Amino acid sequence: VCVDNKDNVIVTDRSKHPVHVFDKNLNFKHRFGQRGRQPQDMWEPVGVSADSRGNIVLANKGIEVGHVDSRGDIIPAHNCGCEFCERCVTRHKGKLQVFRPDGTWVSN
Repeated sequence: VCVDNKDNVIVTDRSKHPVHVFDKNLNFKHRFGQRGRQPQDMWEPVGVSADSRGNIVLANKGIEVGHVDSRGDIIPAHNCGCEFCERCVTRHKGKLQVFRPDGTWVSN
C-alpha cells in the first residue's frame, strides 16, 4: 500500500493480481493490471510505491513458464495451450514495473 502525490491510496492485490486505486476518502477510482505472461502483466504484485511524478512502481514477483529441456533449462515458448500442463514448470523472476497514474504500462 502507498499514497501518491495526489493523495490516492494504491493497493496491490497479490491473490488476484491487479492494482487498485482509491481516492483519499477510500472511494474506489479504478484498477489496472492482470495476471499474465506479457511484459505489462503482473504475477503476484508484492509491493508498490509512487514516484514524484505520480508514476506507480510495482514490485512484481513475476513468473517464467515453459518446458524443461534435457539440461534443465526452461524452453519458454511451448504453445501447448494450457494454463500449466503436467510438462510445464514455473520459475518466478522478480521484476519492477512502472505504470502511469491511469494504469498505462511504461516499462519493466
